[in-house]
Amino acid sequence: QTKKLNIFQAGFNGLLDVARQTYKETVNDLNEIIDQYREQYQIPIKTQFSSTTGFYLSITTEQLEDKQLPLVYINVKKRRKTLTFTTLEVMKKNTKINDSLTEVYLMSDKTIEDLISEIRGGIGVLYKVSESIAMLDMLTSFAHQCTVSNYVRPEFTDTLAIKNGRNPMRESLYTDTFVPNDTYASSTTNFQLITGPNMSGKSTYLRQIALM
Repeated sequence: QTKKLNIFQAGFNGLLDVARQTYKETVNDLNEIIDQYREQYQIPIKTQFSSTTGFYLSITTEQLEDKQLPLVYINVKKRRKTLTFTTLEVMKKNTKINDSLTEVYLMSDKTIEDLISEIRGGIGVLYKVSESIAMLDMLTSFAHQCTVSNYVRPEFTDTLAIKNGRNPMRESLYTDTFVPNDTYASSTTNFQLITGPNMSGKSTYLRQIALM
């Protein structure tokens, strides 16, 4: 409940600030009334809160001792060794608190909707910024990887010719030395047959060509 009340900082919306102040003042008034009950009747009652009923009062039978609850306390219920009850004043304050909360929630929702509408107008710019950041991150990663792994920039032609090619994923995942491979393919030699025993690196070689 506190998080919902303070979702916006003070000063963001003047009317919302007034509604929240009304809520706080009403809760303070309620606490003062309960303090007056304690002083007037000399009974150590406690303030409790329930999301369904709001604020109410309680006391254990041991704390009450042989005393009788004053008639001002109504709706008395006993739960094991605990008595729960309320008063007309507490009920009135609960109603006012609920009204204040409803007003705060409605105004907060309206403020959020206004913010969303305002942001929606510039969402295209945010997309462009995110795309630019993603592109910059990718280029930076490529530059770093090329530097630490001694990569070179390829030239794209009709002939596929790779000298001392390495599998970038294999090198990233394993620390052992990777044996480079040469690759050559052109329009006249566009079919290659790769043979070898199991686990000799045929699949790694094919993936290496695809990745490069």
